[in-house]
Amino acid sequence: MSSDLSASKLAELAKSLTGKDCALLVIGYYLQEEKDGKEYREEIKTIAASISPYGNDRKRQEYLFYYKLWYNLTLFELDFQTCMLDLQIMDKQLQSIALALVHDAMNYHNLLLFGWTPKIITEKQFEDLYEQERTERLAEVIPVEAVAKYEAFVCLKNAGYFPKDSYPDKVNKNDGKWKQTLSEELSKLKSAIKNGKLKQAKVSSDFGWYHNGKEYLGQEGILAQSWYENPEKLDKDFNTHLDNKGELVEWEHGRYAVAKDGTLLARLNKSNLPDGEDHRLHFEKRLKNILMFKEEGSVLDFADKSYKDLVLLRLKDTQEWIQRLLNHTEVAYKVEGIFGREVSINKLIAKAKGLISQVVEKQNKSIPELLDSYNVYRKDTKDAFTFKDEGKYILTADLKPEAEWVDDTIKKLIEIANEESGYQYELDS
Repeated sequence: MSSDLSASKLAELAKSLTGKDCALLVIGYYLQEEKDGKEYREEIKTIAASISPYGNDRKRQEYLFYYKLWYNLTLFELDFQTCMLDLQIMDKQLQSIALALVHDAMNYHNLLLFGWTPKIITEKQFEDLYEQERTERLAEVIPVEAVAKYEAFVCLKNAGYFPKDSYPDKVNKNDGKWKQTLSEELSKLKSAIKNGKLKQAKVSSDFGWYHNGKEYLGQEGILAQSWYENPEKLDKDFNTHLDNKGELVEWEHGRYAVAKDGTLLARLNKSNLPDGEDHRLHFEKRLKNILMFKEEGSVLDFADKSYKDLVLLRLKDTQEWIQRLLNHTEVAYKVEGIFGREVSINKLIAKAKGLISQVVEKQNKSIPELLDSYNVYRKDTKDAFTFKDEGKYILTADLKPEAEWVDDTIKKLIEIANEESGYQYELDS
């Protein structure tokens, strides 16, 4: 940099330089402005003034050629940076897909663990299950003490004494109002038993709608059927639960899907598919998955083609951006043959190569690990991913630049510079 030269000496120096050297000197001043924030406009004007103004002057043509080529390379540099940004975005998208993949595997694993996968039953099976559960519930003996506690709680909550979002187990047993109301409700229940409105029996089960615990075994209780028929009770949820067919079946048997008679689901459950048991199991597994994904909404399945394609397409896009970046770096290398290392765009080459290496190494390690983990969580489903298409999931940085794109890009840059300067420059092969 000739920043320490006076204007007269800088003018003399410029007169002794070639057109290319003058252009590189001007470019150097512009780059120095970006680096230290100081203006070098006078120095640039001095250099430009030393060059002949005539269009047919060889030095002027050469100067304009290199200057215009550099000027248009700044636009190419923006495209270069955009390619790097797009590759980073693709990398982030693959990370997001990986998180979705983990979510899918964990969610499916939990569904299996807690038995939340839907059971496929016919309409008749559904009605039979409901009547069976309803009959068993109405035959229960529920503790009088437990019922009294719940009735007292509902009474005080309806009166606004307890908040609407409160629960019986959070009640302060020493609360005076609570103790009084509990005593009153217990007296009402005993009076109803005495008058024959409620049928008395001994508690024989440690679990029911109102109680859970062995401490109630052998205590005084009432038949659930008589409690269901009692119109004076405050707890309407007891009847609502028993009358809600879907809720009662799901409460006892987990998630389900009802198949109407005559449909494929009904045929599955009647085990009368003409193609045999293997085909029945295949369709049943497929339908279970469809029903589960439909109900969950947020559950994704890598075994599903659309989800697998999502991974493949993002990897394909990522590989394409790697190729584009390699093309850009090749253009930058070739431009060095024209300018030398004075051109600012070359600082992106190392960043681009580092980014490509980082993305390829990270994704080639993380994607297989995630898919292996996915297989572990889904090992009971016969949907394990086997890597039969392993090559599709591997990124590579070992690519050759696309010669046609590289040559066309440099050709366009040179054509613009030649047009502006009248200089007929051709890049050596």
